[in-house]
Amino acid sequence: MPVSVVSSEPAPRMIPAGTWEVDPTQSSVKFQVKHMVIATVNGRFTVFAGALEAGEDGALHAHSTVQVATIDTNLRKRDEHLRSADFFDAAAHPQIRFTSTEITPTGGTSLRITGRLTIKGQTRPVELTAEVGDVRVVPWGNERIKFVLRGELNRKDFGLTWNTVLAAGGALLSDRVKIEAHISAVKRIRRVKPARTTDMPSLALGSAIVYLRSRADAKPAQKVAKRSALEPVSGSAPRPANGGAEE
Repeated sequence: MPVSVVSSEPAPRMIPAGTWEVDPTQSSVKFQVKHMVIATVNGRFTVFAGALEAGEDGALHAHSTVQVATIDTNLRKRDEHLRSADFFDAAAHPQIRFTSTEITPTGGTSLRITGRLTIKGQTRPVELTAEVGDVRVVPWGNERIKFVLRGELNRKDFGLTWNTVLAAGGALLSDRVKIEAHISAVKRIRRVKPARTTDMPSLALGSAIVYLRSRADAKPAQKVAKRSALEPVSGSAPRPANGGAEE
């Protein structure tokens, strides 16, 4: 599952400071559950999001969600059943959420992550392990880091209790569900706003006003003379002999 982390002790600086956003085009969220005792159903969620905040002091905090309706086990009828009230009840509970409570280094690039997982309105504590990859600089200068998260949970803890007994004995579905997520995250680039950019329109307008004023002052005498010829100074001024027509 995508992970949200809050560290009680600063973790090793495996993750440089900044905001790391999950890239869903290069990430996956998968699960496995035993089916009919010996078979295994592999499933995934295709829509999810998250971001990891890494502080300058090494503290971590993140948020993530998974859209339940995007569940995919490669069988349409089974997926429809999983979305129904027998299982996830996607209409009433459209998201799966995880919020961590602690992160603990366990040596090398490994972390133990404990937190609270919410499925179908039920929130329970869970524990995950994480392997943190190296930071890579990809084309266009972006920094990318990868995580592999693994865990296991009991689906009945989250209200996913539907099952049926097989004729040969045993249950159709196992209660234990394995989780594995391969996450690729890209560091958000902070764009610095150029200084005093808000003054640029004012400067441009001021320059235009100065230019127009200089043009207006270029021939003041001609403009005044023309206005005087068109507009008599007073109503008592003598009319031209031709009845007012200009020669």
